[in-house]
Amino acid sequence: MNCMVGHINEGHGGAIRRMMDEDQTYLFPPSLHGVGIKARPGWLQAFLRNPGNHVYRYWLQSRMPTYSLSDDQINTLTQYFALRDKQPYPFEADTTEAVGVVPSKESIAAGEKIIAQAKCLICHAPRTPEQAAKESNTAVNLSGVKSRMRPKGLITWLRKPSSVTPGVNMPDFWPEGQPSPLPGILDGDREKQIQAVADYLSVYQAAPAR
Repeated sequence: MNCMVGHINEGHGGAIRRMMDEDQTYLFPPSLHGVGIKARPGWLQAFLRNPGNHVYRYWLQSRMPTYSLSDDQINTLTQYFALRDKQPYPFEADTTEAVGVVPSKESIAAGEKIIAQAKCLICHAPRTPEQAAKESNTAVNLSGVKSRMRPKGLITWLRKPSSVTPGVNMPDFWPEGQPSPLPGILDGDREKQIQAVADYLSVYQAAPAR
């Protein structure tokens, strides 16, 4: 399949990046580091079956081809990413969804405040594909997080994105060992703030791009 011509996986590949502008990393094929941590197995299986129906980097004109993989091949790839990243497969049995825990209104409201005060939507605001392609700070629409990312993987990602996917554009908002940059929310408790953002993203739906 020659996946590693475009993607970096286990420290190898990504040859196509050397032919691209280093100032436009948002156009690079995504690194496969941390896919097992981040992606829900069901979402990843659906994506591998038909990438064109599951577009999350909506500003790109080039797309991953559809390989017409068999179910066994799709399951093997999905299991590989999960086991490589030491994640449960095929399901997480101890998520809040599985045990019926509903995020509190207070936590969701705090997460909304954090998203606003941290200015996350400077990069994550919904744009038209045409607008997004012109701007260098484009990032994914956060509306898709709830269907695409594992709940525990989202927490790990928020704590330190670069530990999951080295070289990612998203900054580490809560540097380990340092006070929260938002001391006025949830008493500045780093872990409570991270959970609040995850709770908010579990219900977030962006307005359509204009």
